[in-house]
Amino acid sequence: MLIKILSSKLKSLSLVLLVVCLSAPSAVLAEKKKYSKSELEQSLVEIELRLKKNPHDMDMLESKVATLEVLGRRSEAEQICESAVKAGVDRPFIWRFLGFCKYKERNWSEALPLFKRAESMGESGSAGFVAFCLRKLHRYDECVKFANEKIQHYPNDAVLYFNRGLARRTLHQSKTLVCADLWKAAQLDPSLIDAHRSICSEEDSSK
Repeated sequence: MLIKILSSKLKSLSLVLLVVCLSAPSAVLAEKKKYSKSELEQSLVEIELRLKKNPHDMDMLESKVATLEVLGRRSEAEQICESAVKAGVDRPFIWRFLGFCKYKERNWSEALPLFKRAESMGESGSAGFVAFCLRKLHRYDECVKFANEKIQHYPNDAVLYFNRGLARRTLHQSKTLVCADLWKAAQLDPSLIDAHRSICSEEDSSK
């Protein structure tokens, strides 16, 4: 019974973890506290039993990856995803998780194509990561262009607005545009308000 309840919850939990890690580490801790370590470990045992019966059950495989991530066993989860890709698995969750692992290593150049692949397959949460990586790689024009396109599809993605605003600032574009992006990002994600305040304050404007 536990596997039926937890497998779907854990998979969605992993997506939450991947999204919030950009700017809200406290949200990660809050999500982890919803599940006890014993519950997670028991779920992992049951997932592995399912996979022994059907090694090709990709939903169970992704649930295993999610559970390992929540348990802090990222390297194991990454190895599973890498093996799946080598075996020909082509699923957005797998690509996004691999991108996230590279992101956590601050390896923007390797993370970028992985997030791009996930996003191209309809994994909407990866769009913000693509914009972030482009900006970190100093590909500011591409970052702005990408965000312009994807905001049409994901108008509530704070990370897209945030990275477009910072890229525009580096490109010395209109401060009105920069601050509009940062304000929109802060409205969607209040944890980003400090960036808007520091860049768009009256004191900064007078300099």
